[in-house]
Amino acid sequence: MAFDPDQLQIVLYPDPVLRRRARPIERIDTLVRRVAHRMLELMHAAPGVGLAAPQVGLPWRMFVASPSTQPEADTVFINPRIVAASRAVADVDEGCLSLPEVTVNVRRPLAVRIEAIGLDGRPFTLDGRDLAARIWQHELDHLNGVLIIDRAPPGDRLANQRILREMERTFDPDSAATAPPPPPRGSAASSAAGISPGTEAEPTPGRGSLTRGTGQQGTGHPTGGGGAGELR
Repeated sequence: MAFDPDQLQIVLYPDPVLRRRARPIERIDTLVRRVAHRMLELMHAAPGVGLAAPQVGLPWRMFVASPSTQPEADTVFINPRIVAASRAVADVDEGCLSLPEVTVNVRRPLAVRIEAIGLDGRPFTLDGRDLAARIWQHELDHLNGVLIIDRAPPGDRLANQRILREMERTFDPDSAATAPPPPPRGSAASSAAGISPGTEAEPTPGRGSLTRGTGQQGTGHPTGGGGAGELR
């Protein structure tokens, strides 16, 4: 299905696309690059620090992030996968561009290691802590059809019940895409990085013995297997 990436907009709860499990991107082409560029535009305009493809109506395994909100920190993650998580966890309030006015407390591992593919088709590995790690986990949830309200404690769900009901009441089903376009197919981008998207596991605290680290570390170039280890 042909579409114009420049027309993409952030979709809001309860649009059904937010509940769909995203599919891997098998080919990085001009369309994927244009979609990523538009997602970065929308993220900064919102403003926000992360945005996943399902949030613009596309069930593709891709998200963009910029923990510092500065354009030079923009990163595109294609077919991402968390491969390690710290034992330490943190409870932090989170919002979501698809759930405006909703804030809930979410418990997540404090540090994670992520593997993905960049727009240049090359695999990379990043170690992140605090805000960067939280953004990556939040956006990966979107790729699996999970929203922050699914992870909220009962008290927070109750506190946001009125807002959620109003969003459900005013949602126009006709505005939802009945058949969102699938991601480009072709030579598998995932296999180039040794990544198996679609089997993303919950970032279990302690998985991979990821214990230390500050901020975001790594490069946009191949860094080997990105296996388990300490963040130093």
